[in-house]
Amino acid sequence: MTWLECGYRNSSDRMVIARCVGPEQFFLERVVFPFELLSFSCPPASELKIWTHGLGGPELIETLAVADLEIEAGADEPPPPERAAAESPKSGGAGSQRPRGLSFSKGNGDLVEAWVSAV
Repeated sequence: MTWLECGYRNSSDRMVIARCVGPEQFFLERVVFPFELLSFSCPPASELKIWTHGLGGPELIETLAVADLEIEAGADEPPPPERAAAESPKSGGAGSQRPRGLSFSKGNGDLVEAWVSAV
């Protein structure tokens, strides 16, 4: 059976419980802190339920199909050096390639790039 690589980001300001239930008795339960990203593998027919704790006890916040949470292959890898040099507005050509192994976030790319340049 082929499993999916999935990711869920807790965008709330409260801790939540992520429960993934799938076929053949698959079960995964994790605590996800505010703004944390949970990466996990699961069968394609699974679903993720997000729970929180309210005054009356556990409360179901949302139910998600894991197909909607699938992470693209290679999404965590930096672009190849040729593409990174071509896409970078501060690029000075082939000699100014980004170092491999660093994670470049979309939201803070300028900050990360400035840090890399300073090092």
